[in-house]
Amino acid sequence: SDLISEMTTPFIQKTFFIKDCAADVVAQVVHSLDLEIYLPGDCLFREGERCDVLYFVYKGSIDLFTAQNVKFKTVSNCSLGESSFFMFEPHICTAKTVDACEIFQLSMDVFLRILHDYQLAKEFKEYLSVNHPTLQEAKASMEKTIQNLSSSKMVRFMDADDGVVKVSKGVVLPDSKFRVAWDVSAFFGLLYLIMSIPMAISFARTSVHLGSILVDLMVDIFFIADIYYRLRKFSIVK
Repeated sequence: SDLISEMTTPFIQKTFFIKDCAADVVAQVVHSLDLEIYLPGDCLFREGERCDVLYFVYKGSIDLFTAQNVKFKTVSNCSLGESSFFMFEPHICTAKTVDACEIFQLSMDVFLRILHDYQLAKEFKEYLSVNHPTLQEAKASMEKTIQNLSSSKMVRFMDADDGVVKVSKGVVLPDSKFRVAWDVSAFFGLLYLIMSIPMAISFARTSVHLGSILVDLMVDIFFIADIYYRLRKFSIVK
């Protein structure tokens, strides 16, 4: 117990609400932690899943991904999922281990039981109402990063370091509005070619209309540009 307390003290001293609890409550939280070992590539949680575990990453690194599987940050030696856990909200990103990790976990059921046993439910609600902006600010910062990354407008990220992916200016991400509009246009352009070419071969026309020439020229130019964009500008999800 003393060893676990020593290992987790740096996390507990920074954890929302728990850091301000009495010593006996903190001791019970520490005693209730589970140590889990994760292998490289294991998924801790996915975006949209219910947050029912608070993670304390003791050893190893964790990659954070958007819903489109784009990595935007690597974290280590920290708590994970704090805002979603204490606000009872779903995860806003996906987390996967980079290497072998040792992670202490506090489940939601255990946390709620501790609140009940020590009659802290009312105190927690009051603490949450007062300090809610702190959690909301941390969550909003990450959501803004994810939103900017998804819209391909961000060229540098807050807290930039070696674990943060850098997106070159002009790169079009898979879920951007421009990419969606481009793919839809490519679909209809391809549909036009599929229908017009057999029709032109089967029913040879004696006269050529300027309108059809312009349409064919625009479609050809579009697909030439499509080749360039797909080779140089469009990112893909691996």
